[in-house]
Amino acid sequence: MTIKEYLNQVFAHTEKTADTEALRQELLIEMKTQEETYILEDDMTPDEAEEEVLLKSPTPDEFREELGIKPNVLSETDRFFSFFRWFAKGLITLLALYYLLEYSNIHFYFLESNSRSGILQSSIIFYYISFSLFINLFAVWFIMNKPDSSNEGKIRKNILIGIGLISHPIGLPTLLIGLLYDFTRMQKNHWFKQHLASTFKSKKKPIVVYSLTLMMFVGIGLSGASLASGLFNEPTEDSTVTVIKVEKTEGDRVYQSGSVALVPVENDAFRVEIRLVQYQFNTVPINALENVDLVYNINGIEIEGTLEKNDQSLNIEDSVITRQDRNSFVENFSMHVQLNYDYGEGEAGEYEYYIGISDIIGVSESSIEDSDWIWN
Repeated sequence: MTIKEYLNQVFAHTEKTADTEALRQELLIEMKTQEETYILEDDMTPDEAEEEVLLKSPTPDEFREELGIKPNVLSETDRFFSFFRWFAKGLITLLALYYLLEYSNIHFYFLESNSRSGILQSSIIFYYISFSLFINLFAVWFIMNKPDSSNEGKIRKNILIGIGLISHPIGLPTLLIGLLYDFTRMQKNHWFKQHLASTFKSKKKPIVVYSLTLMMFVGIGLSGASLASGLFNEPTEDSTVTVIKVEKTEGDRVYQSGSVALVPVENDAFRVEIRLVQYQFNTVPINALENVDLVYNINGIEIEGTLEKNDQSLNIEDSVITRQDRNSFVENFSMHVQLNYDYGEGEAGEYEYYIGISDIIGVSESSIEDSDWIWN
């Protein structure tokens, strides 16, 4: 690189004016004088002297900052970067606020709901979303700012790219900002903000300023209304307990009977409380059963059940929370029960049965206050 090329880089992003050209010539003369000094006093060749001058000079970005030269020639990418940077900051902040407002529902869906199915409803996804949101929130408010030097700019750029990659897809805005981020562009962004501020303060404003202002206030108003709705609107409470009574018979023998109650707990979630009694059990007497394991599926919800055994029956009592639609739950009621057990001397067996719509003998509804189904 030559001294002229170096100065071209220093002034590359600055609008050419009489003042900037005068400053460029002044710096060129000063650096050439230093070059001649090295040649005369240190017996350097012209190339060695020029290289020495450049080695002792700051980087073009740092020199521009040192001289107070404002980079005010913006490309379309620079303008996109400036607007997208604020868009990303607003988007990540709103997502984090929404997460905090809906935390109980999100926590329930991923960690408490027994209707989880596959990786999309797992604790891993819940913690990944939480981690991604708040690390990106930190990035857009504390990392995505103007660096003090080009080296610091490179560090911030790498941090933004890293955060964007490890928090994909929530981190996509951060990743894009990181790919476009550099010291010069942040200098331009700083000038662009000052330019916009001075435009807003001027007496004669272009129509685009009024349009942007209106859009900004509409956006803030809609966002505020949405957040206020989440903060102050309480969901309508459901206090109806639905009880499904079932009985499975073969001939004149009752094999299973009991009830399944749907008790509202919060918003659109309800607790499914199962009370089922197993009277008959193949040809093996119930009092001869040992190590009975119970697994059953009720409307797609897998449950490892608990039971109590006495001389005459097996009593199943379990509780699980779901967000399935109440009416759909009743209309499509199905239950698959599988028991594994030991009996006799080292003998093992299994028994399974299904309870469906045809086994329902009644459906009733009552309020929580009038119901004796609430478990403490």
